[in-house]
Amino acid sequence: MPKLLFFANTTSQWSVILPLLPKLEKFQIELLVGSSVASKVSAERYVQHPTFTEGPEAPKLSFYHHRYLTTIFRDFNYQRYTYFRSAFREKLNYYLNLLQESQFSAVVVGEDGVGGEIWLIRAAKKLGIPVVILPYEASGKEDHVNNLRLKKKESNLVTFNDRQESFLRSIGVGNWITEFEGEMAGMFLVEYITALNDMGCDLSNPWTTHGGEADLLLSESIGMTSFYKDEGLAPEKIRETGSPYDDAIHAPLMSDEDCRRSYEECTKINKTGTSVLVSLPPDYDSERGHLSQFSSYFAMRDTMIEELGRGVSKLTIMVHPAYHDQARASEDSKMASFSKGWVLDQIPLHDVYVTCGSSTLRWAVAARKVAIDLDVYKLRLKFFDRLPGLKKFEESTDCFNFVKTLTNEDSRFHEHIISNADATKDWAFMDGGCRDRIAAVLGDIT
Repeated sequence: MPKLLFFANTTSQWSVILPLLPKLEKFQIELLVGSSVASKVSAERYVQHPTFTEGPEAPKLSFYHHRYLTTIFRDFNYQRYTYFRSAFREKLNYYLNLLQESQFSAVVVGEDGVGGEIWLIRAAKKLGIPVVILPYEASGKEDHVNNLRLKKKESNLVTFNDRQESFLRSIGVGNWITEFEGEMAGMFLVEYITALNDMGCDLSNPWTTHGGEADLLLSESIGMTSFYKDEGLAPEKIRETGSPYDDAIHAPLMSDEDCRRSYEECTKINKTGTSVLVSLPPDYDSERGHLSQFSSYFAMRDTMIEELGRGVSKLTIMVHPAYHDQARASEDSKMASFSKGWVLDQIPLHDVYVTCGSSTLRWAVAARKVAIDLDVYKLRLKFFDRLPGLKKFEESTDCFNFVKTLTNEDSRFHEHIISNADATKDWAFMDGGCRDRIAAVLGDIT
């Protein structure tokens, strides 16, 4: 029986794996799950391994002759490099031992880049084990560039002088450098990048989410395939299967008569009123609060309830998993109900979906809902321009007025949905067969 290892270090990563597991009866499944993830799976079927835990700080080492010291001695902290390399080796060895002991047929991860578990992937590649990406969110180069912009604002931007740039290019890692606002910048220090390279880490394109060594990416949709190609991923690396998220959206749309009629006829779920779902973003006030119209995260929550709750038949507030406790102060509101469940369960049950820079907007579009990106923190992500019919607002008043118009004018709602209905098919496989296709691909490669 083929053995698969699934890696999930966050609740979001776990949310795309969990719906897939029932379709994998022909596989032996083992999990590498972070401590923050409540896996809640049967111990009789799934073996669960601990994720790597950072060891104690490496001891300081004395300098000795090394080729890097003769290259850019003034601009290269060899002791820092040695520490990074030691830490990377420890992590790589941990995953090599784990993979060798269990003899896996394939490893499944959610990311293949600087945000992923690169040493797990590197270990799998060293052992010849196929690595498959099962994506759980949508991001790319512009997210990395936005991070550089934030670091510059905080006076924490990593930049390279001429000697450092020349050195990195000479050892073949110039792809870690980008021109940013007149400077040569990067995500990591020169010593960190050098240590990555010396330990065999090969990210051909570190400036996108999946620019690393994985063998296969299971694309969620036609639209996402186009995005991945634009980000520089090789077409042969992409397999279009759809996502477990596609099936999660499809199931309630087909099982509930009113939801199915709404989807097929491009109308509201109930003719007697409009239902609105708001998914609150993470609290970025400490980083980008100066860009928000709201005085605080709590003020944003309360204003949305006050403005969007008027005149609608149902208003549901979804609280980001990291901030569940922040909803409690308003949970007694008579204008809204609060849900701490899964947002994909709720999207099909509402007519309008409002959030801030979330990749879940893809599934609201695919489910033929009015999808609204209220860009509270001025992220201005161009990725969302790809989504047909998506409404983008930076001014909250404009957003609230638009929702009120849809509430009062059913014909306006119908016109908006039906004008984009054909294009929404590119953003999910709405046939309920995505998990079967994913299982088939995993079977083929093992």
